[in-house]
Amino acid sequence: YRVDLVLWREILGNVTDALYLKPTLRYDIFDGLSLRLALVYSQAFFAASTPSTTHRPLGIELDAGLHYASDDGFRAWVDWGALQPLDGLGYGPNRPAAAQDVARGHAVRTGLAVKF
Repeated sequence: YRVDLVLWREILGNVTDALYLKPTLRYDIFDGLSLRLALVYSQAFFAASTPSTTHRPLGIELDAGLHYASDDGFRAWVDWGALQPLDGLGYGPNRPAAAQDVARGHAVRTGLAVKF
């Protein structure tokens, strides 16, 4: 199970000492083709365990994907995610000078597969 495409998958690695809310929407365009959207809010239980050590909110991420699966086992997909870091990651108004240019993280993943 993957929580999201950027924060937990690429930056933090796994969910520990934190919670996330993930409302998800799936729309089947036609048989086999679906559009998926998710909004993920992540927050630490304790501010001391975040990079900022003073704030708990980690980030808000929007994930979108287009997935196709045929009856004969062919699958294709493209997923895109954008993370807006929050104060818990040290990117708030009082962030260090070295982090001034850091704003948003993006990820794009594609794939082709045959299930047999």
